[in-house]
Amino acid sequence: MDLKIAVVGSLDVISIFKTIGLDAFEVTDKNSTIQTLNSLINDYKIILITDDFAPFIEELIKETSKNMFPIITIIPSGTKESDYALKKIEESVEHTLGINILSQQKEQD
Repeated sequence: MDLKIAVVGSLDVISIFKTIGLDAFEVTDKNSTIQTLNSLINDYKIILITDDFAPFIEELIKETSKNMFPIITIIPSGTKESDYALKKIEESVEHTLGINILSQQKEQD
């Protein structure tokens, strides 16, 4: 199986992944994010997208999660404070376990 991985985000983030040989695609706004993701869905098994652009494609992530591929994973952008990725992980854990153990852990700290 050909495991093609794409990284989608701003130039400063994707350039790091480009140096290690991954296919990287720069996006700058909602429209370019949606267009880029739609063009990658059939060709890539794993798509990494930075958390600053992920909110634009929530519906697309929901649709593709019904299939085995592509796997769309949100990664931190590191360019600004964002807890979007953490919120999505908490939602997934809560959906799976029926309780959000991550938010309880933060309250205890």
